Amino acid sequence: MKEKSGSATPNEGGGIDIIMDAKEQAIQENIAIQRRKLLWPGIWTLFALAGTYGTLAYLDAKLGNPFPSDDDIPERTAAHLPKTWYLTPTVIREGSKAFWHDLDKLTTGIVVAVLAIHLLKKSPLPIWENLLHITGERKWTAFTYPFVHAGWDHAVLNMATLAWVLPSVVHYFEDDKYHTSAFLISVPLITSFLTHFVYRLNLASGIMMNMGASGVVAAAFGVYCVKYAKEKMWTPNFFVIRLDAMYWGLLFIAHQTWKMVKLPTGGNRPAYLVHLASLGIGAGYAYFDLKHHLWIPLVSEVSGKVSKEESTT
Repeated sequence: MKEKSGSATPNEGGGIDIIMDAKEQAIQENIAIQRRKLLWPGIWTLFALAGTYGTLAYLDAKLGNPFPSDDDIPERTAAHLPKTWYLTPTVIREGSKAFWHDLDKLTTGIVVAVLAIHLLKKSPLPIWENLLHITGERKWTAFTYPFVHAGWDHAVLNMATLAWVLPSVVHYFEDDKYHTSAFLISVPLITSFLTHFVYRLNLASGIMMNMGASGVVAAAFGVYCVKYAKEKMWTPNFFVIRLDAMYWGLLFIAHQTWKMVKLPTGGNRPAYLVHLASLGIGAGYAYFDLKHHLWIPLVSEVSGKVSKEESTT
């Protein structure tokens, strides 16, 4: 997330004055009003979530394999990595093989799409800018802003982390790309609505531009921390140390909370709240087993209607 502003010019005291024309000021005032509203954004979010899950459930019933057998699901080799708490040459070698073996088409597609969209930042056409999301402005950009990143370091870091955890999440979703897509799309929709509460409660100020897939990554990590809680993970932040996934999740919560608390109200606080909320969404999705309590019943219902339609044609 980045803060939106007008043009900047130096003042006599050596500081910076932000200069906005009347039109830009009116836009920002309207955004400041709209971002505090809850009813209409909440209704829109419910319809967006229902439309997302309904559409992808239909595609799964029509084109996918919603109820695979065990033989249809590829083996997850990451589960067989050594359980040592420190990094070793064997772990590096076997982990590299497992990463390559477990990498799925959906994860690869998302990574390629994000990096391709980032190239549009240099395009003379206003494509990249129109994918950004600002709470209180356009609502449909809640679908698009995870594909937009501030810089190459931002994009590469998010995509590397996504590629690290998402294949295991796809495996938990029984290699169902439609279910995984529905889950990933739902996360920014929910957090975009929750951001309205941040402004409603005066926890942040300024016009913030939402960009980046860090919330989606955090949600995937939340699923990972619940379903593979006891598996050892390595992250570059801690040199050679490998910890259980659930401990990395707790460290992530502590780090994001600390970063959020030390920021002033006008800082980038909503980003850290989104990370924490997204992690919670992913963890809750896995813990309450919404795969069996939401997705499978939904697809079963849709499959029955699709079969009935096909039998009458």
